[in-house]
Amino acid sequence: MILLQNNIDRQILLKFLAEGICQVSFTKVKDNTNRILLCTLDVKQIPSSFAKAIEGIYKPTIDEDLLPVWDITDGKWKSFRISKINSFRTPDELLKNDKSGPDTDSSQKQEIVKRKNDANKKFQERVEKLKEQAKQAKNKINGVNDESEA
Repeated sequence: MILLQNNIDRQILLKFLAEGICQVSFTKVKDNTNRILLCTLDVKQIPSSFAKAIEGIYKPTIDEDLLPVWDITDGKWKSFRISKINSFRTPDELLKNDKSGPDTDSSQKQEIVKRKNDANKKFQERVEKLKEQAKQAKNKINGVNDESEA
């Protein structure tokens, strides 16, 4: 299903985002440029250390127009304004084998999988780097240097 601006509301978006990867085309408030974002709120597709943040997204907020989502491409949280959405493609729509719209062919599906895998790899690399930095900092505090560990 492709949703257009006139039939989008927060609850519908949350439902589809929880089901899997969606494609959101929107206009950025800051510079009025059009962007396309592959994103999700599916806990199975978000690194576990970030998945807990999803709970807060479903709670009422002061700004109901702002919707945080997990960016599959960059592997981090981003947000967009619901009122600025041009179109919203559901997970089922993205995985169709027909040519009912742009980016529905198999190359798009492959790109979604590739971006997800790349984002997960980058995230794991960042975690490992932070662990190593924490270990080095702990050793420095405890007066242990790299040579004495060997």
